Amino acid sequence: PRLRQVMAATTCHAFGIWIPLVYLSKVADDSGFSKAESDSIVSCIGVGSISIRIPMMLLADRFGCHRIATSVLLVFAVANIAAALGTAADSLLLLQSLAALSGACMGTLMSVTSPLVAECVPMAAMAQAVTATYSCMTFGIFLGAPLAGLLFEWTGDMAAAFVFAAAVLFAAAGILNAPRARATQGEVAVAP
Repeated sequence: PRLRQVMAATTCHAFGIWIPLVYLSKVADDSGFSKAESDSIVSCIGVGSISIRIPMMLLADRFGCHRIATSVLLVFAVANIAAALGTAADSLLLLQSLAALSGACMGTLMSVTSPLVAECVPMAAMAQAVTATYSCMTFGIFLGAPLAGLLFEWTGDMAAAFVFAAAVLFAAAGILNAPRARATQGEVAVAP
């Protein structure tokens, strides 16, 4: 991928990356689980995020950050569709599993962003490229959850927030895999 593709995909996925963190515990609350059980959802997201980073980076080293990022974006999108459909709402174990999977996807995406940038630019431009890419991520994170909140307010249904997350995650995967133009000055052509 090219740096602009990575930046656009990062912005896009950042719009949806925190939606499970914000809404999965609310799904548990609305399903009648206790406050402690609902709060356990956030812990499962954290455990998923922390526990998967090293194994996924080992896989990224073997198969490439581009392939891992694309796979994770697609899995994360499907997980959000499952949340939108309410498939896990009646089971605390399924909600916790969905939360851990969401955390694992978030942790992996955070971990592969810098190496993805490194595949796109020469080392001399790395600092500026990483700063620009993480600025794009910050922009997406800053606006994503509030936009999902507006969708919830307009529709009265949390499924809209999860569908929004799935849509931006699918879009990020598409952007990351869009046909590549010729490398511009300062960018390095890398095969996926």
